[in-house]
Amino acid sequence: MARQQELWSRYRLPEAGPLLIGILLTHLKECPPGRWFALSSFIGGILAVEEGLRDLTPWWERDKGVDRAVEGLSELLEGPLFWMGAIERGSDSEGESIFRLSPRGAWLLGLSEEAPPFPAFEPLILRPDFTVEVPPHVCPISLVSLEACAEWAGKDPSGGRRYRLTAESVNRALERGMDIEEILDLLEREGQGSLSEAQVETLRRWAEEGQRLTVRRLTVLEAKEASLLEQLARRRRVQEAFRRTLSPRAVALDEGKIEQMVKELRRLGLHPRVLLPPEEGGRPRGRSEAAYLWVAARLYLGLARLLPLPLRLPASLLDDLSARMTPEELAAAEDVVEEILSRLGDLIDGWAPYPMRPTGDVESLLPIIERAIAEERPLEITYITAGRGERTHRVVEPYRIEWRGSVPYLIAHCRLRGEERVFRVDRIEEAWIYTT
Repeated sequence: MARQQELWSRYRLPEAGPLLIGILLTHLKECPPGRWFALSSFIGGILAVEEGLRDLTPWWERDKGVDRAVEGLSELLEGPLFWMGAIERGSDSEGESIFRLSPRGAWLLGLSEEAPPFPAFEPLILRPDFTVEVPPHVCPISLVSLEACAEWAGKDPSGGRRYRLTAESVNRALERGMDIEEILDLLEREGQGSLSEAQVETLRRWAEEGQRLTVRRLTVLEAKEASLLEQLARRRRVQEAFRRTLSPRAVALDEGKIEQMVKELRRLGLHPRVLLPPEEGGRPRGRSEAAYLWVAARLYLGLARLLPLPLRLPASLLDDLSARMTPEELAAAEDVVEEILSRLGDLIDGWAPYPMRPTGDVESLLPIIERAIAEERPLEITYITAGRGERTHRVVEPYRIEWRGSVPYLIAHCRLRGEERVFRVDRIEEAWIYTT
């Protein structure tokens, strides 16, 4: 909500609504196009004719020197009308603000019949200190993207706006679904000149440092023995609640499926200790409408990493939805998005939906994998990727083996990819205990 209030105060229309706007447009029609006017004198002339504008300001504000009519007229001329290209701004020899009606403004007011070409978009200017200067006529889509990854730094005297890229703003954008390559592409594509090597290196370092640690709320299922968790993973009704493996003896759970999983465990004769906080306000555990909308918005933003999209959603949309979600819902929704985007990435990379011919000797591989799990030691494997047919050499930290039908899968943390991966055992050519 705070983010939305910032945007509202920055780009809102002035108060007083249609009355003030209508009066201003009436007086602008009397301005010869191309002739310069002093801003203060023009507003003073309007106030001298339109005496009713004094009523916009309550008496107790007038006593403090406030004049809502002057403020509103100034904001309209310096803000929306200027951004639309209806007027042009400048300064006289004494530094006083002046303006004139542009050809586009004259056409919009009906003073000319032919629509002039829209002025070309001006490029963003990135300074060495990561201040981004936004000129008046910038591409609106670029401004929306910049808002998502930079902090507001104020206006400049010429009417432009300033933003600043910081480690915090870049990582906030990454949390909302942007990619560091997308940020670099925005600055290169819409910027004035190429980024320096030092700037690229700094932006990449900020992104990498922000991904090293994650603070989140999780509900975890812990088993005293790794073998018990491996057995439970073979039960479909239990395994459906598993979201991410944390260790051979612990998995993070899907918040919406915990109740179903606990019922299944009790049916199997297992009675887990459920150490969960009481539900707040009688609200049932599961996913709210905001959670589903948040997932849809994050997936749309995540697709920008995989293919070009015609529209970028405003970052404030995610902020508003997440404010309506519980921490548990947000954590579960993030896991769902990560899983779906990972699967989409595999599809685009060339994953084949049909099983390839097995290459590994499952019977000889399983004892090696089971030994590594029991001793909590990493494995070296040579793995054949389906679809692409690529052979990769990896070091993985095995968590457990899951059976899907008659096919065993290794759940492990892959050091090559830096995240949890699922490996079909019959696609492992070789495996051995890793030694440094």
